[in-house]
Amino acid sequence: MDEVKERQIAMRFILHSEIDANSIRENLGKPEYSYYFVLEAFRPVLELLGPVTLVRRPEEEVDTIFEASAAKSESCVFISFSPPNAVPLDLKCPTIVVFAWEFSTLPDGGWANADPRDDWRLVFAKLGFAISLSTYTAQVVRAAMGEDFPIFAIAAPVCDRLPRPAFPVDSRPVIPACEVLIRGTVIDSGDYALSPDQVIGPIFPPPSIRPTLMDLAAEEMAPVLAAAAAKAAAAEAAAIAEAAAAEAAAIAEAAAADAARMAAAAAAEAAAVLTIIAQRRRLRYRLAATKRYALEWYREVIRDLLPRWLSLGIGRGGALAEMVYRRLSGSTQPPSPPPPPPPPPPPPPPPPPPLRPPPPPPPPPSAPPLRVRLGGVVYTSMLNPTDGRKNWHDILTAFCWAFRDVEDATLVLKMVKGDPHSYRRDLFLILARLSPFKCRVVTMDGFLEDADYRLLTEATSFYVNASNAEGLCLPLMEFMCAGKPVIAPRHTAMADYIDDTAAFIVGATPEHNVWPNDPRHLYSTMRMRLQWDTLVAAFEESYRVATHAPQRYADMGRNAAAIMSRYCSDAVVKEQLRMVLDQVVKAGVRQQAEESKPATAKIVDPGLTPAVAEPEAI
Repeated sequence: MDEVKERQIAMRFILHSEIDANSIRENLGKPEYSYYFVLEAFRPVLELLGPVTLVRRPEEEVDTIFEASAAKSESCVFISFSPPNAVPLDLKCPTIVVFAWEFSTLPDGGWANADPRDDWRLVFAKLGFAISLSTYTAQVVRAAMGEDFPIFAIAAPVCDRLPRPAFPVDSRPVIPACEVLIRGTVIDSGDYALSPDQVIGPIFPPPSIRPTLMDLAAEEMAPVLAAAAAKAAAAEAAAIAEAAAAEAAAIAEAAAADAARMAAAAAAEAAAVLTIIAQRRRLRYRLAATKRYALEWYREVIRDLLPRWLSLGIGRGGALAEMVYRRLSGSTQPPSPPPPPPPPPPPPPPPPPPLRPPPPPPPPPSAPPLRVRLGGVVYTSMLNPTDGRKNWHDILTAFCWAFRDVEDATLVLKMVKGDPHSYRRDLFLILARLSPFKCRVVTMDGFLEDADYRLLTEATSFYVNASNAEGLCLPLMEFMCAGKPVIAPRHTAMADYIDDTAAFIVGATPEHNVWPNDPRHLYSTMRMRLQWDTLVAAFEESYRVATHAPQRYADMGRNAAAIMSRYCSDAVVKEQLRMVLDQVVKAGVRQQAEESKPATAKIVDPGLTPAVAEPEAI
């Protein structure tokens, strides 16, 4: 029966996310970067339902695949993992957008120069379907589009993507000494002399009291970098010498070509002179030369000695004789030797020999991974420090306040934006204000490979989230899948999977906020404001559970894994997708039937604005 049902909805899936596997490392922390991870989570489940094709340019590729599938009588759907305002709307292929949204209202595009798609209601009305990553987002969409709008809340299936921990979750509330590897930047509060005096006269970074991990890595890399520099210098010298030799050869060849051209020109000139000399030896030339020289001799030597009447007679007789001669010979002017033939054109200069470009410099040696030693009760949070929703300042201050006299409490802030300068000054300033304290704060900035991410998960006692709005929060879900209790508020998307059996819940109250894509920065929506004192209390209670109530810690870890299994396992998400796709297929059949009917006048639903009732205006 299941196999029959599987075949009934089998179709081809075309998937797209603006950021792909080739660009994710460079785009960590940028807007919408997490949609790549959402696509990668859904992809294995969709492959169970039909063939999957990834596209890079949906406007150019999707309809071609759709038409090829239609020619084979195959169903096909395009699934865009992106914000609704980035979805192409003029495709022939049925389109579903999978998106996250964490605010209380939808953008309406009511600002100047807005794209029509900036009004998300138009996008949903045009597409007719949508998949949200949380129940909260689905409720917000229904509030704007109507309760009967077909939007489906389906979480990203991350539960089965993660390897099971290599240890029982109930055996490690307090982490023994271990190492986590990361290639990037690490800042450890224990490496620096922190003092409130730095607030008045800030010194950034503060003076270190021992070699930092970065210093040790630089010391380890010094001989490697020196050898690489020497190798690069030798390669550059060889390239310069080779280029100089090639240039000298080209100059010599060009000089030889110039000498050959000059010799050819001289030979041509000599040949022209010999031709003129040969022409001068002809009889006509000799007679003309004799006449010219005799006439000049008469004028210079004889004419002034003769009487005038005689010289005039001789002149007129000579002129008459010249005229008669010209008429009889057919010439109107005295003959002149023909011009010499033009010399042959010199041969074109040979093209210069191609100069080989110098070889590219060898790539710099990769820095060794930094070995971050962790132990005790470890709290981890992964966030973009430039994202104001993540509220990392409150995490830092609440942690240091709760554990100012506790030495074995460690906070790991894994930053997902590869620019430590974006947060380093704020970090040191807050730490200086909070000093002195005995707990430890470690920030790590860099890309974690899968194995290193698993090590960080295993080296964590509690995951911490203090966001004022979440569209999904994949890291929080992944740590819960690994059996880690968490500290988190219970609002927006997190309300789907956070409860007090697996989490120490942080209080929050609503406050006004702006849409992140609204250039007006108007207070048009709501988010949640964290209650800082409840975050401090959650830190204190979690530490007490980890050190004095290991059984409760184990129960919370098992509950976290069980919640995630019910919420975002492959089996659960697959069944949810099956229901959605079944409706998409039925809607496609109805649309084809309606398109085959004669055109009728449109009926505008009075409950919608004209812009929403007629999405064709997009």
